Amino acid sequence: MTTIHQVGERILSAAERKFGKLAIPGLLRWIATFQLAVWALSFMPNSQIISSLDMNAGAILSGQVWRIFTWMFVPFSMHFIWIIFGVLIFWLISDSLESAWGVFRANVFAAATLFLVSVTGFLLSFASGGLGSIMSVFLYMLMFIAFATLFPNYEFRLFFLIPVKVKWLALIDVAMIVAMVVMAPIAIFVVIPGFIPYFLVFVPTFFQNIKNRGEAAVRRERFKSQTRTGESDAFHVCHACGKTDLSDPNQDFRVSSRDGEEYCLDCLPKLRATD
Repeated sequence: MTTIHQVGERILSAAERKFGKLAIPGLLRWIATFQLAVWALSFMPNSQIISSLDMNAGAILSGQVWRIFTWMFVPFSMHFIWIIFGVLIFWLISDSLESAWGVFRANVFAAATLFLVSVTGFLLSFASGGLGSIMSVFLYMLMFIAFATLFPNYEFRLFFLIPVKVKWLALIDVAMIVAMVVMAPIAIFVVIPGFIPYFLVFVPTFFQNIKNRGEAAVRRERFKSQTRTGESDAFHVCHACGKTDLSDPNQDFRVSSRDGEEYCLDCLPKLRATD
């Protein structure tokens, strides 16, 4: 029976053969680098670069159509330490996703996420105006959660000392997203669409892994059962080492006059030596 995951794989494989040359290596790296550049330019006198790039439906409808794309270049933080570390981690995420999926599939995942966040952010900005760095923060969280799902045991050094596995940091991100939805329920209209690419990629894989582990457990239990059955059918069993005429057909066995138990010829001399 063909699964949704298999159908998706076929579609992606066909698309990669046809459009793979159009993939952009290091796409997320470029986004992070532009965020760093915008962050630096924002400190220039009278700079309005961030407000001219963020998602704002009213401004887009008045002709500033570049905002549909440029919101992703708005820095997720204005603090020097956070923006530097954030860019470095985003580079790591970019390289890791591409190494796991290949450049084309990493591009598809990032582009689908960007598209859905753009559409929902555009609609949300009708009610709230410019969204500033909120969408960039959410994009960062989505990519970080995907990275943590692929490499859950990757470790960061908190304060350069304390090793923390990335899966725990991702859970903090999820908790922050849930808290954001609780405090501002309208955010759910951005959160759910933003997670659609993640769910399409990882949920089928999750269930496939569960199925594979279950099948492996059944095979192991069947093998153990067959082994136990085979041993119980043996005619000769060494009382000392457990060797049988099935496990070692060339072995000879003798009954000891000492205790009436059966021993293989390898163990019998050792038994006599203890007399």
